Amino acid sequence: MPKSKSSLVDWYRKAVRTLFESVAPSRTESADAECARLESLEKAFSEEVPVCFLGASGIGKSTLINALVGESLLPHGGIGPLTAQALFVRYREQAAFEVEYHSPKKIVQLAFALEKTYQAERRRQGHDVKEPSGQDLLELVDDEDEEAGTTAIVIEEEGDTQAQRNLEFRKQAALMIAGRQDAVREIPYLIDRLRETVENKPPFDTTCLPDDQPRVERIRGCLLQGKNHQPFVCLESEDGFRTALRDHATGFLAPIINELVVFWNAELLKTGIVLVDLPGVGIAGDVHVRITEEFVRESAKVVILMVSVRGVTHADAELLRNSGFLNRLLHAADDPAADPVELMVVVVRADDIAETRYVEDKSRKKREHFVDVCAEARQDAIAQLREHLTEAWRTDEKLSQTKQEVLDRIINGLQVHPLSALQYRRLLANDEDDLAFIKEPEESNVPKFFRSLAEMATAINRERRERLERAQNLFFSSVTSSIRVIHEQWVRGTRAEEEADALRKEFDSFIGPIRKEFDTRRGEFRAFLRETVPSEIEKLVMEASFSAQAAISRYLGTLGDAHWSTLRAAVRRGGTFYGSRHIDLPHDFALRFEEPVAEIWGKKLLQLIRKRTKTYAEDCVALIEDVLDWAKEKGARTSTRLIEALHEQIKTASQQLNAVGKELINETREEVKNRLFGAIRLPIRGRCERFVKKNHDVGPGVKLRVLGLFNELAEDTVAAAADPARGLLTTRFEEVEKEISKVLRSDKDLIDSAADAVVESHQAIASRSDAQRRKRVLMQIDEIMAASPLPWPEGVGSAEVGRETA
Repeated sequence: MPKSKSSLVDWYRKAVRTLFESVAPSRTESADAECARLESLEKAFSEEVPVCFLGASGIGKSTLINALVGESLLPHGGIGPLTAQALFVRYREQAAFEVEYHSPKKIVQLAFALEKTYQAERRRQGHDVKEPSGQDLLELVDDEDEEAGTTAIVIEEEGDTQAQRNLEFRKQAALMIAGRQDAVREIPYLIDRLRETVENKPPFDTTCLPDDQPRVERIRGCLLQGKNHQPFVCLESEDGFRTALRDHATGFLAPIINELVVFWNAELLKTGIVLVDLPGVGIAGDVHVRITEEFVRESAKVVILMVSVRGVTHADAELLRNSGFLNRLLHAADDPAADPVELMVVVVRADDIAETRYVEDKSRKKREHFVDVCAEARQDAIAQLREHLTEAWRTDEKLSQTKQEVLDRIINGLQVHPLSALQYRRLLANDEDDLAFIKEPEESNVPKFFRSLAEMATAINRERRERLERAQNLFFSSVTSSIRVIHEQWVRGTRAEEEADALRKEFDSFIGPIRKEFDTRRGEFRAFLRETVPSEIEKLVMEASFSAQAAISRYLGTLGDAHWSTLRAAVRRGGTFYGSRHIDLPHDFALRFEEPVAEIWGKKLLQLIRKRTKTYAEDCVALIEDVLDWAKEKGARTSTRLIEALHEQIKTASQQLNAVGKELINETREEVKNRLFGAIRLPIRGRCERFVKKNHDVGPGVKLRVLGLFNELAEDTVAAAADPARGLLTTRFEEVEKEISKVLRSDKDLIDSAADAVVESHQAIASRSDAQRRKRVLMQIDEIMAASPLPWPEGVGSAEVGRETA
């Protein structure tokens, strides 16, 4: 933010506001509102550009991030759903990292899952095993975390993927206790050690191995820090920094990290880019999907979809949809610049195909095959993305017009980067036992991707600065134009009352129709805000409900082939289950309700509000110009300088009203986007709980009963969602109307101000007849000008003030 402009808010509050309170009190409220909006923009200003990596598990997100910063900072290889919720890489001259640990409940989840797994395995072996209550584990978590403590990891009773899930649980425990995922440790031993980390008695009485003891003690200490919300900070200058970073990023502490921020001195990060790896971003249905969704919807400025060289799949398109990325674009469909977010596709493992082709055709070098594969992948990715996004996003046979426009915008602006981070790292390492087949870094396409990211960050920050600068300039112009009017009113002294009376009579006969027309326009605009918009919101919600019903029905049709145990697991968990088949009814229903709301809200209602606000502002300017034109015809009997000052004030007032309308609409878009999704999830959970309470989740025919419940939920949810959606949109728009009304209240004096510029009232003449007060006002203006953080506009100068007050 330019230093000279950062003090505009202080300048207004310390110097200008007292002038307005003294001689122009009707201007104070609107000026305060303008100042508050500018202050909010300045506080929100940031040059950080969060870059979020999306992709299937194991696609190589961390490998690419490590290549971009030139260091193995982030974990790779996958250590399961307890991996850090958020991994950020930011710039700092001196390297460091900061960790926020999980509370003990995460260990409780894993211990509970392992115990359930072990019990199930013993039963299959014919042993008589009691069902574990988990009560002693529940006592280890806070009351509000009890449900999370035992249900965040659910054991699937049936299904082909359970063996894999059991193996993942075991690997997570082995990594933490033994330091390696593939370490050989029996499940009872792992359970005992996990319980020891939360200071709970080991049920199997196994003895901790000496090699494992330091890790158990370290984990215990870290969990205590997590419970007490104490971050761990390590600087590069400290001994053991590299080892500590490795332990947290890729080692035994990684599974208990809630958030890891690595500060690194890398060229790419100097541009403001923040590289973000979110497990859950990369895995559809992962337990961290909520955090992923929040980040993609609110924070990300660049979303990088990573796909294999085989191409963009339907799962990739669903990932873009389920993460909230597509709906974010829908919310800003009417004004993409209001919430800019860019999509890039990175195609990885092209070197694998090049290796295969080299085996088949050794007449060409591997790097030549790599060039061909990259060219093909680039072309294929664009066509595949369009195809799969269309299929994933459509409700009927074809996309709606707004969705089609958004999709076209995605494809037209899409950058596709086929590359090989592996070959790039090998080339830089220059290990004779593991050489790259490329000869120059540029051949890997990683440097090109690097430059594209940097250019994108530069463009994003340039637009941010320009937006803030426009807001600062508009606020400064608005304030100075008002000061100029005040100056001209006070510097010219007072004309003879006889002359003023004669001019006033002549003016009164002219101003009547103008005042009437102004009141009509203002009344129509207020009626639009208070009557038309609420009516349009009602229509919007009805239309969205109808569209959502069709989309949800189409979605439910895809659940018919789900295993009965998966459906039962979902209903037992309030409509959400991540297992052999990922089901999340609250999320999926809400997503499909939100889409038509976002579509209609942005393209119809917000466009209409912005258009009417602009029209009203232009009408105000036109009417006041009629008054000023009349005044100019009267020549010497009016103050030309005052007329010009008032004209400038009217123009900036019009710009402010337009800007206020746009800013408030953008804020409303954000509020609706962020709150609507959460507001329409609630009805599902209650219905699922009642279903389970009545034991409808057990016995023959459970699959049909669950599917029947889901179909009922579709109708109930859409009906129930309509009310909070309507309430949210109405409440938020009432706030918009309130803010615009502040500007309108300052506009109520537009005609009166114009009249005063032409013919002064007796009160105004008397007010400015006090020479001492007049001198104080003009000196106060002089002081305001001297303290101005920006060059003062032409029209009022210090010398002029001094000459008039001498």
